[in-house]
Order: sequence, then structure tokens, then C-alpha cells
Amino acid sequence: MVAPLDGRLHIYASSKNLTCFESGSPVATNHLIFYGGLGTGLASMPVLSRLSAVLPPDWSLVQALTRSSYQGFLTTTSTETLEDMEDLEAYFRGLERETGRLVLMGASKGCNDVINFFNVHGAHTTADSAILMSLNCGLEALLQHFTVEELEKSLAIASSQIESGHGTYPFPPEVIEKHKILQVCKGIHANVWHTVMCSGGPAENLRSTANDEELIKTFEGIRSTGKNLHLLIAGNDEAIPDKVDKEELLRRFLNAARGGALIASGKVVEGAYHNMQQENAQAVIVESVLDFLKQSSKA
Repeated sequence: MVAPLDGRLHIYASSKNLTCFESGSPVATNHLIFYGGLGTGLASMPVLSRLSAVLPPDWSLVQALTRSSYQGFLTTTSTETLEDMEDLEAYFRGLERETGRLVLMGASKGCNDVINFFNVHGAHTTADSAILMSLNCGLEALLQHFTVEELEKSLAIASSQIESGHGTYPFPPEVIEKHKILQVCKGIHANVWHTVMCSGGPAENLRSTANDEELIKTFEGIRSTGKNLHLLIAGNDEAIPDKVDKEELLRRFLNAARGGALIASGKVVEGAYHNMQQENAQAVIVESVLDFLKQSSKA
């Protein structure tokens, strides 16, 4: 059983009815802002409750809800998610107590959101660090169950629907019925599917077969602006192909980010699956995150 979390609900973008939940000290000046994975919202990972309970008194955990949270990912573009992330940062910087650090923490899809945020806004964001856990390539995960040909057909269907002026609508039921790959995300808008899954789209980030140049480009926003970075890869992550050497993958990711990062560290969490729900995995993650926050504060 996960212990209940006491905290404060903030309405950070009233015009969009967007909220975030802050747990920890009500006078904390440093904030760990968490962005979750596909289809998730508050308390999406058991480790969050555990982490919140042991954060130093000057830190709080903020679980962010954006337009892409829960089922919103079906209709929300990456640009809209970035706008929400900007709004959240501006909200916390606008509070009287806000004089400290902002660290962005992403899990699964949230990793892409954080990477994308730094790539677009790295030069002027006041967030100084990123923690990425349950990293995986969405496209690789999908292609463990479907063929490249099926993916290409789905992209062609999406392109046709966009060209006909219906890109902001879901795929018709008869199309979904015929193409099983589209049943993975029933209700997804054609333009969102095409943007995410096309060549060079967000789903290709963190691909295990990417060359060094491609990985450097992925982490450019962190690399070029001197942000701190900590990576946590699940040792038994079912979203990563079994043939992938995760220690080698971690090494390549860190090398790609190290150009200008003040601190670039990480580890493979042995025995952990994608949601990092195992007790031993949670203990490792909590210890690793606390150590990173401490070390990066000295950088």
C-alpha cells in the first residue's frame, strides 16, 4: 500500500485549468518537478511517495499535470506540452518564496518532455538539472510488437487525413479496426500520431541504435547550456529490446551529454522493470536522486 501524500494543490495555469501537486515542506525553496509517462497522472510511480517522504526540508516534490497527462496525450502536441512546462516554471518563479533551484524529473514519456524542454528553452530556463528515469525509445518499444511496414502504413494514413483537413480528429473506427498498430492509442489524433512517430520525431529519441552524432543532438540542450544530468535505466525494462546492453547504452547517453554538463551521472537499476515499482529498485532510486541533488548543489 502506498502511503497518502499530504501537500498543496496549485492551479498554475488557470486559463487551461492545469494543476500540480506539491508535497514536502510548505516553505521549501527548491523543487523537484516530475513529469510522468504516457497515460499517467498523479502518483503514477510508487517511488514518488517514498522520495517525497525523505527529501531534505528545503526541497519539495511537484507532480505536474499538463494537457498531455492521463488521456490528454491522444490530442496534445509536443508544442502544447512545452507551453505548459513553461507556465509551470513561471508560476513557481513567481511565488514569493522562490529563490532556489528547479530540477526537472521525467519518467518514460516524461524523459522526452524534459529533453525537448531543454532543447528548446535550455538557454533561458532557470531549471539547472534533469533527472531522467525509465528511459526508453518509444519507437523501439512499438516495433517490438509491430513491423516497420505497419508503422509506415499508419503514417501514410495520418498524412492523408492531415492533408484532407482532418488532422485534429481521431482515426475513424474502421481504420483503427483494420490497422492494429493504431489500436495501441485508440482515439489519438492523426496529427499527433504523425508528429510523434515520423522520422526524427520524439518517439525516436533515445534510440539504442542511434549513432554518437544523433545522441549528441538529442542531449544538445543539456550539453550546450551546462545543465546537470542524472540517468536511471531499469535493468529489466520491458520497453527496451532484450538484446540491448543497458550499461553500454547508459555510457553512450552520458558521453553524449557530457560536453558541457557540469555533472553527468547515472546507473542501471538492476532487477527493475519499466515502472520501477520493485522495493529494491525504489530504494536505489531514492538514494541515487538524493545523492545527485546534493552533488549538483555544489556544482
